Amino acid sequence: MAKAYTIDAFTVNDETGIEEGLKKMWEQPGKPFLLQVMIDPHTNVYPKMAYGNPITEMEPFAKPTQIEST
Repeated sequence: MAKAYTIDAFTVNDETGIEEGLKKMWEQPGKPFLLQVMIDPHTNVYPKMAYGNPITEMEPFAKPTQIEST
């Protein structure tokens, strides 16, 4: 997608690439950049939402005011 729109991009495949990805992303502030972070599908990542559901139905449930404070 980034290539189609001529946007610079970087993919992080593991924890060791996070710092490099963030550095590349901030080399030119204000310029669009896609930072793709690959996450193992077996990793527990919370909060999570089922596709197509509103943010108020995420798991574990969080009230909208709690969401705004994050």
